[in-house]
Amino acid sequence: MRWKTTVVLLVITIGIGAYLSLYEIRQPSPEEQAQRSKHLLDIASDTVTQLVLDLPKAKVTLTRQGSEWRMNPGNFRADDGILNRILSELAPLSAERTLNSREHPLDVKAFGLDPAVGWLTVVSHETPTTILIGESTPVQGNRYVKISGRPNIAIVSSSLFDTANQPLEAFRDHRMIRFDAWSVDGLTVNASTRSFSLTRTDNVWHLTQPRQDRADRSEINALLNRLTKLPIKRFVTETPPVEQLSTWGFDHPTAEMTLRTRQAPPVSLFFGTPLPDDSALLYAKRSDEAALYAVAKKDVEALLQSPENFRARACFEFFTSSVTKVEVARGASRWMIERPSTPSSTSLRTVPSEVEGRNDTQWREATSHTTLDTAQVEQFLNKLADVRVKGFIEDRLANFTRYGVALPSSGHTGQPQGEPDNAVGSIAVWTPDQKEPQRLFIGAPIEGSTNYYGRSEGRDLILKLPSVVTALVNTTLEQLRSPSATSNPQGATLTSPAAPSPKTSSSAPPRQ
Repeated sequence: MRWKTTVVLLVITIGIGAYLSLYEIRQPSPEEQAQRSKHLLDIASDTVTQLVLDLPKAKVTLTRQGSEWRMNPGNFRADDGILNRILSELAPLSAERTLNSREHPLDVKAFGLDPAVGWLTVVSHETPTTILIGESTPVQGNRYVKISGRPNIAIVSSSLFDTANQPLEAFRDHRMIRFDAWSVDGLTVNASTRSFSLTRTDNVWHLTQPRQDRADRSEINALLNRLTKLPIKRFVTETPPVEQLSTWGFDHPTAEMTLRTRQAPPVSLFFGTPLPDDSALLYAKRSDEAALYAVAKKDVEALLQSPENFRARACFEFFTSSVTKVEVARGASRWMIERPSTPSSTSLRTVPSEVEGRNDTQWREATSHTTLDTAQVEQFLNKLADVRVKGFIEDRLANFTRYGVALPSSGHTGQPQGEPDNAVGSIAVWTPDQKEPQRLFIGAPIEGSTNYYGRSEGRDLILKLPSVVTALVNTTLEQLRSPSATSNPQGATLTSPAAPSPKTSSSAPPRQ
């Protein structure tokens, strides 16, 4: 065979393969084609801007306004749950069977379509589509429907009609307030029993009232989750007289909560007195609505927590995968480890490493660039992330040295003004999302216990730290170099600050 013939056959083979892969293989199967042929409508729910219902029980217009739905009459907040169920019926709306007659037009009256039992109009991309819903078919669970402007009558499942044919109250939002937790910047709670205020700045939560301290993100998220799920138990009245607010206890509310988000103006929730006919319910109202509601008293009480519950117990907040640098100081000894790039950021890096063959996600010593064992470093970081405060000794102290912890840093250098002689050491962790490192100072031992005094940079108070912090601050670089290291940070013994490990001090960077 000549080489020209071989080339021609090769080109033909490649062309056939390309045709099969790009066209034939991508074509729907006969089963898929048969299924698609039954689709009367296939409207993506995220494209729908309005839904108009005229059914025996439901005569309502629902309109999307930004991220929420509103219903008329009343201009009330609408429940997106029932809306999503209705819209899911239209994506797609499939016919069990299509009826048509070529010789004689079908009598729509015989199928309950003139007049129709009910209808609904869906507006998507500014194009309205009206679905006429007729009588039930002899086969239970199905109904006759007709798309306005089309000649055929179809038999579809009655689930669309059953889902949409609900009383008006079913379309109202049954939650007191809806929001995304990530968008919340502050929450203030004032109650007769307890009050507190929480504020988020640069993605860090702080307790600002009745005291100032760093707050626990997980506890706040749990509170916000309960708040956004607070259910309305009863719709009392739509237009309560303003002059009668004291009747429901809003002149001296049981509790008042103000939520601040990035998406909308602040909204306050007011909780009044119990209902006369049900003491388990409280009157409730929103600052941006006229309607009067009732909520469960126990649900409100679950939101009124002690401010102490929100004080941060974790000494560090980080994901081990996001840590870029760690520094451990023990007396005169100090070592630092780093990795220039975290695993999550390597896909964004377009410039190759300056050193050929270097893995920028690998942990190494900051001074010698000696490679460390990843498993050992991650084990150390996991133990560090698990350290929890045992208690709070004293707030806003002017003299930290008596507890063996460093004074707060001056300016924005991130460095302490000095460590007292009775300090055990310090641990600092760097992450890309924070300008300054998270730094924990381990101070003198607490008399009569195995715990230690401590302080976190940025918190002007003394912490009660568990004894495990001394094991962590005694960790050596040798323990992080080899996976076969026999030394266990948890079992490390407390050594004198004046006698640092030779291996640690030989590789330690100069103290700043």
